Amino acid sequence: MRRERTSTNARKRERNMRRIYSICLVVLVIVALASGIVLFALARPAPATPIRRHDPVLSASRIANALSNVASRVGLDRRLRPLVETAPGSMCVVTSNSFGSVLFDDSPDIALIPASTTKLFTAAAALDGFGPDHRFKTEVLVDASGAVYLRGGGDPTLVTEAWIASNGDRLGTPITGLAAAVQAAGIDFAAGVGVDDSHLDDTQRVASWDSVDIRAGFAPQVGALGVNRPRAADDGADPAAAAGRALLSAAGVSGPVSEAIAPFDAQVVAAIESPPLSAIVADMNKWSDNYIAEVLMRHIGSLSGSATTDGGVEAVVEYFSGIVEDPGELEIVDGSGLSPANRISCDDFDALLPATQQDADFADVFFDSLAVGGVDGTLEDRGPGAVVHAKTGTLSDVSALVGFVDTAAGRLPFAILINEAPSIPQARSLQDRLVAAIAQWPSP
Repeated sequence: MRRERTSTNARKRERNMRRIYSICLVVLVIVALASGIVLFALARPAPATPIRRHDPVLSASRIANALSNVASRVGLDRRLRPLVETAPGSMCVVTSNSFGSVLFDDSPDIALIPASTTKLFTAAAALDGFGPDHRFKTEVLVDASGAVYLRGGGDPTLVTEAWIASNGDRLGTPITGLAAAVQAAGIDFAAGVGVDDSHLDDTQRVASWDSVDIRAGFAPQVGALGVNRPRAADDGADPAAAAGRALLSAAGVSGPVSEAIAPFDAQVVAAIESPPLSAIVADMNKWSDNYIAEVLMRHIGSLSGSATTDGGVEAVVEYFSGIVEDPGELEIVDGSGLSPANRISCDDFDALLPATQQDADFADVFFDSLAVGGVDGTLEDRGPGAVVHAKTGTLSDVSALVGFVDTAAGRLPFAILINEAPSIPQARSLQDRLVAAIAQWPSP
């Protein structure tokens, strides 16, 4: 549920006071313990290395390091706190280090609308379930009567040559390759083709999607067989039938297209595989592709026997439950983040991001799937003033930025969610300034 802005501000003030008291207490304790040791340390040369594993807990090097760490945290708070106080609407912020220690946070446990940063959960669960090398297959089959079937295996990147020409920097599996394989097998298309999209649930939309997003073309039409990233705004269009027509056109023939399920004894005569899942996830995250996200969500569900959006959501939550003991207020209802019913907290992202980097099977794949500030994807024209790899999220009054920022002390995960934003450009500007300030870590 959305929290009232007044209560959010009260919580902010309470958290700020607790944080100030904690910092002061830590500084006083360290100073008290360190006073005699520091004086003694000043009378002899500094140690050869800043900290050695066998150094006593109260060694001069360890105390100096502790004091430096406190100073860094105070400095980070000093840089970020004034920016947070200017936040429009409701906001949560968190950043932590590689040891899981929170360096700065503000309202991190409030579950907010995440928009397209939801795709980070979809990506992680898909990579965990299928592995980065998995490929999805589209097949052409022929039964004993000679009838031809086009059976979708849920390749979300199946496209025509015309689509590739208009989207040269995007990922695509050309359906012309499948048409060529069918012709090479000597298959006659004269009688047309039956299209089979039974591999995944054929409910093409999620009920809670906003009608505005549907009319604007942001919402996809989801299924196991589609071509050119079908959109829900294309009223009356059947994605599977469109794929069938695209196959016939690529083969240079004409014929009827009808819905049909290939019989169990039909023989595969040609097939084409998608790029590996690693590339598909990268296209989804860098360009915030809603169609890919929703198809992947149903694939995730298929692993447990329910190739539906609900089945995928259940599997994603189960995956996250393996990272944290209690998912708390986490609420995911789709794979793309189009639904305003999604709720994720900054704490949730602060748990997810480090977990992806600890998984040797796909750590690099997940990280490389993120848009790079000022370089590509949805951050191509946005330079936050630091080296940033992140996922953006935008709805009508929602702006989110979640990912990693490079600092002198290493790469830090961060999450910034803003809801009820009166201006998306204003929200993005604030996010960029926050990220630039985080990038100064560990300077005091």
